[in-house]
Amino acid sequence: MHRGRTDREAGFGMIEVLIAVALYAVALVSLFGLLITSVTAGTIGESSAVAVNLARQRIEGLTALDVPTLLAQGCGTTATAQVPAGQGRVYTLTVNCSNQPAYVDVTVTAGWTVQGARVAGGQQYSRVLQTRVAK
Repeated sequence: MHRGRTDREAGFGMIEVLIAVALYAVALVSLFGLLITSVTAGTIGESSAVAVNLARQRIEGLTALDVPTLLAQGCGTTATAQVPAGQGRVYTLTVNCSNQPAYVDVTVTAGWTVQGARVAGGQQYSRVLQTRVAK
């Protein structure tokens, strides 16, 4: 009499190995999709923080001007900034002003593009900051 397994039961069969490989493949594909989503979200978050900081710097520079200079030189302008300089993402800063009798509303819009496989040419994003300057 044989004790334990027979020669026929000695190892894993080809079908069992294929099933195990298929299960691992499904798990890896799911994790890879999650990784891509996570990296994209991180890129968008980082870009958003840079855009807000650039817009905030622009607003601070504009609010330091007196109102006639602000209306003459700051309103209706568009500028670009590349972060990091020379190799990074390009942000476009657009300044709009609304001249009211008692104040001036200053709006700075920072826009940028994130490249991706879902949209040809990349996905457009923007952040808007607004402040009011008393006359």
